Amino acid sequence: MINVNSVVLLGVPGSGKGTISEFLVKEYDFNHISTGDLFRKTIDSGNELGKQLHHAVSTGALVKDELTNAVMKDEIDKLIKLNKPFILDGYPRSLKQAEFLKSICHVDLILLINIPKEIAIKRVAGRRLCPKCGAIYNIYFKPSKVVDICDYDGVTLIQRKDDNEQTMKTRFDVYETATKPLIDFYKNQNGFHIIDGNKDLNDIKKELRGLIK
Repeated sequence: MINVNSVVLLGVPGSGKGTISEFLVKEYDFNHISTGDLFRKTIDSGNELGKQLHHAVSTGALVKDELTNAVMKDEIDKLIKLNKPFILDGYPRSLKQAEFLKSICHVDLILLINIPKEIAIKRVAGRRLCPKCGAIYNIYFKPSKVVDICDYDGVTLIQRKDDNEQTMKTRFDVYETATKPLIDFYKNQNGFHIIDGNKDLNDIKKELRGLIK
């Protein structure tokens, strides 16, 4: 077990990074920094940066390292100054980003989540959200009682524009060519750990509890 103030999560889209982040936030009071969430906020702003991010996210391509680093550094600096632990979910996604991250902070724990490609695609492409209460469903693994209707408030469920099979395939291609080399960057560093993302969630939680003080 180690003292952990910073965590990097690695894994293909749909591997379970969000679920593991949620557990760490509740169990250890981590702050969750998600590139996806930060990018969506920027896109919603409608400024020039938002337009550039929208094009990359909607096609599944990687956002330029310079833009991503600028957005992430601002969030990381705030938490370091407040002495708050944090999780990086979806960052870094390239060697340049990893090197930039190393230059601005120390990473205590790197978690690589392995999962079969076909399961990951179903997790993302099958995801549906309630725009009112935020409830999350999956047409393959956790469907609503009535198709496309929220169990709690009867609102029609939605699918994010980037949560489709074609975009997922593009995102996998990006992962294979640009993000997977991060494993080589981190695998010999202290704190590197591989998790089977297809295991029962309770088993994963037990494994994480054995890693973190």
